Amino acid sequence: MPNLTSFDSPHAENAPPPQQDPGLPPRTEAVRRALHTGGRALAADLVFLEAWETEAPPDIAATLRAAQIRRANRWLAAEIRAELRRGRPLSDAERAALGAELPRHL
Repeated sequence: MPNLTSFDSPHAENAPPPQQDPGLPPRTEAVRRALHTGGRALAADLVFLEAWETEAPPDIAATLRAAQIRRANRWLAAEIRAELRRGRPLSDAERAALGAELPRHL
């Protein structure tokens, strides 16, 4: 798994995840695995991104925050989207195929 990056913003702590209590556990296996490698800021970002992928609010600030987190963690963001779309964790083969589909030039 690539390096995970937290989006560090002075406003990130003040912005609650859309439709989700920050104390709730993550919904996807991708985020659960990633939380073992990151700190508190990364955890907040990933739970926010997971909630945003589930139900994107019509809020430009939330959309911009999600875009920044996705750019910093594009492999994980793609895995979260795929897992939410399928409704189950991805197999190792599906994760490998997903990584091969991501553009290398971003």
